[in-house]
Amino acid sequence: MTIIDAHAHLGAWNLPIKDTSPDKFLSQMRQYKISKSIVSSVSAIAYDFEEGNGQLAETLNRHDNLYGYVAVNANYLERSKNQLDLHFSSSKFVGVKIHASLSNQPVSSTESIELLSLIASYKRPTLIHGAFPDILAAARKFPDLVIISAHMGFAGWRKVIDKAKEVSNIYFDFCFSQPHLAKIETAISVLGAERILFGTDNNLLDPALTFGMMEETGMTDEQRDLIYHRNAARLFNI
Repeated sequence: MTIIDAHAHLGAWNLPIKDTSPDKFLSQMRQYKISKSIVSSVSAIAYDFEEGNGQLAETLNRHDNLYGYVAVNANYLERSKNQLDLHFSSSKFVGVKIHASLSNQPVSSTESIELLSLIASYKRPTLIHGAFPDILAAARKFPDLVIISAHMGFAGWRKVIDKAKEVSNIYFDFCFSQPHLAKIETAISVLGAERILFGTDNNLLDPALTFGMMEETGMTDEQRDLIYHRNAARLFNI
């Protein structure tokens, strides 16, 4: 089975992770039979988005099974635009990454709304780590922008799934450090498997956690194929 990991990272966190090298990441992809990973640069989302995106571009060009998110920062609108123009000239970058808490700009801020308005013109899926009420408001404001809400609303996923029925342009990945019971089943029953992506949060979390959640779910082969592969292949055109 083809597996696309739509939420992963490359680089060192300020956490005691033993090995954050690309070689370790690729080794885990082989271990878990992950066909392709869409990654963001840890440096880009946590420190310097221009330098981090540049480093990621060099890594992506060396590996056919890696694709990238262009990390942007609402504090720097013009520089973010320059990054989008630069890296979307390459087929290796297929989406946008916004980490609202690390940039200290909530998705509802004036700066973030300006950034999302800019991103919408590029018509690329945008993975957002942020508060779901703000993401929902953004989805209403930019109905043509595909938004992936990271971690399916964190611990409040039950309310998030129900609210997501109000729009059609929000998708979810379900990786999270807490493997809540019936999380994926509930999302499938309310939203359909077509709006769920497989993401591991590797290299922050071991992919085993997300695979365990996935394989304990009593879904059909069709639903499994949509989540593991077909949804991401369609959204990211890979």
